Order: sequence, then C-alpha cells, then structure tokens
Amino acid sequence: MSGRKDYSYVLEASRAARAAAERLRRRQEREAATRKRLREAEAEARARNDKLKAERQEANRRRLAKISRKTTETLRERGLSAKARLESLQAEGNANVKAKLEAAAAATREAINRSDTGSDKNCQTEQPDSNLDQIVESAAKLGVDSSVFVDFSEEMAEEDANERTMEESIGKLETACREQAELNEQIERQTDVMLQWQASLGRSEDVRDFASQSLEQWKKKVESITVELQEQRPNKETLSRVQAAILLAESIESDAGEVAEKYLARNQVMADIIDSLKEIGFFVQNPEFSDPDRPEGTVIIRANRGDQIMTAEVDLDKTVQSDWQGVHGAYCTDAFFDYVTAMGNRGIEITPDSPDLKPKLLEKDALDLPSNDQRSRGAQ
Repeated sequence: MSGRKDYSYVLEASRAARAAAERLRRRQEREAATRKRLREAEAEARARNDKLKAERQEANRRRLAKISRKTTETLRERGLSAKARLESLQAEGNANVKAKLEAAAAATREAINRSDTGSDKNCQTEQPDSNLDQIVESAAKLGVDSSVFVDFSEEMAEEDANERTMEESIGKLETACREQAELNEQIERQTDVMLQWQASLGRSEDVRDFASQSLEQWKKKVESITVELQEQRPNKETLSRVQAAILLAESIESDAGEVAEKYLARNQVMADIIDSLKEIGFFVQNPEFSDPDRPEGTVIIRANRGDQIMTAEVDLDKTVQSDWQGVHGAYCTDAFFDYVTAMGNRGIEITPDSPDLKPKLLEKDALDLPSNDQRSRGAQ
C-alpha cells in the first residue's frame, strides 16, 4: 500500500521573523565579504596597473615622438615637392609664352612688311590700333590659351587652399585620437572592474557551490574580451561587452547569494523534518542529494518505521513530495497527521496539496480533534 502526501510549508510568524533576521544578517555578511574581495582585487590591480601604466607612458612617448618626426618630415617633403612642381610649371609656362610671343612678333613684322609693300601698289591696308592689339590678335590666331597668362598668385592661392585642407585633416586626426584616448581610458577602468569581479567570484564560496557553471561561462566571456583587447584596437562595442560582463558578474553573485539563503533555510527545515519523523517513531537515514553535482537541487530523505517506509524529496521552493509505503489502512493518514503535528510544534505550518489530507479543525467548544474515523482518509 502507498500514499502520496505532497505538501508545501511556511514558517510561523515568530520563526519567520527569526529567519528573516538571519537572512538579513547573512546578506549583510555576504555584501561585506564581496566588498572586501573587490577591495583586495582592486589593490592588486592598482599595483599591477601602475607598473603597466609607466611602461605604456614611456612607449607612448617614444611612439608620439616618432610620429611627430615622421609628420614633420612628410610635411616638409610635400612642401618641397609642391614648390618644385610650381617652379617647373612656371618655367615651362614662361618658355611656352616666350616662344608663342616671339612667333606672334614675327608674324606681326611680316604683316607690317606686307602692308608696306601693298601701299606701293596702291593697296590700302588698315593698320592695327597698337602693337598690343596686334600681338593679341596674332596670339589668338596661333591658338594661345588664356590660361597661360594666369598670374602666379593664383597658383599660390591654390597652394594655400591645399594647406588649409591639410590643417583640417590634421585637426580631424587630433580629434579622433583624443576621442580614442578617452575611450581607451574608459575601457581600462571598466576592464579593471571586470578583473576585480573575476577575482571576487573565484573566491566566493556561494558562487563556487551554487553557480559554478555560470562562473565558467562568464570566465570564457572575459577571456574572449581580454584576447580582443590584446589583438585589436578597442572600440565602443568592446566597452559595451566589458560593461555587460560586469553586470553579469553582479547578477551571478546576487543569484548565488539568494540560492545560498534558500539552501540554508532548507537545511534548517530538513533538520525539523528529520526530528519530527524521529519523534513519531521513524528511523531516518542520512539525507542525500538527488544530483551530487547540484547541491541546489532536490534532497532525498528516507525513513522507516517497521515495515513502513517514507520517502520525501525536498526542494528549495518550500515544497515537499512524500510517499508513504507500506502504511496500512487509516494509518496512512494518521501517520501523516502525526508528522504534521510534530512539524507544527516546531513552528512549521504544513499545507497538503490534496484537500483530503487536510485534517478538520477543532470545532468550537470541542475538547479534542475529530476521531480517526471522522478524519478524511488518504490514498491506501
């Protein structure tokens, strides 16, 4: 014969108050321990970072000096190249202009000679208003482009514009470098916090006991971020990943602490379960985890009284699944009611899931609870 007796439990007011005070005390101790671990990790990180910072500053100084020299040399080379190019264009333009003007002058002289010869033959030819007009007219006939006469100041103006563009580029580069430096500083500070959490979580007993799998997954994320920081230039996405890792670490710490509180409360209730079973005549074996690798999982309690066997599974959610084997007849229910009474005497109120297992309340003016025959009977 067997009877399933699943139930939930709550602590009575006085005991619940003591449990709440105990949880508060434990939470304060846990928070204090966390702050202490973070301070220790921060001190270690500060000493390590001071050394690395000095090394980085020296490396940055050398790198900036090298960049400054290279930039100066590049600008000087560009200036010399531009000057040489302008001088070459000027010389080439002057030579072309001189050749074309000489050709125009020769053509003008030839035209004048033809005009003189024509006058002897009574051929009247109109004279140009001036030599300049003649030169311009001849230059036009020769196809001389007006751009050849562009003043050198325009070339200088164009060079000035190029210099202004270069200055703007340098300004943009300086702004980008400044923004990257600020981002690097933020990432460095947040990375220090992340590494402090890594040390703190590794030293937390609650995390090791109740969040070991989450801790291992979190460590892999941190390792990935660390590799990224070493192999490529950090960016805003990197900063977001570091900040997300910090928030996750805080969550792991908090969740592990909550599970630890429930674990402690369950242990206290299990002690009462065992004592209550012993009180009504059961021999209780040592409790055991249903999964030894998960202490936050279900705990199994086995007890026997003669040929009667009781098995209970207790979880962290204040629920118990119990099975009473070999309890014959009405004793199936009576044994459970005796157990409920013993638990109540210890400040734990039990509420069976099945309404058939709830004993009738003491009627007004009655001296005793209803007899066994009057009680609702459980499964047999």
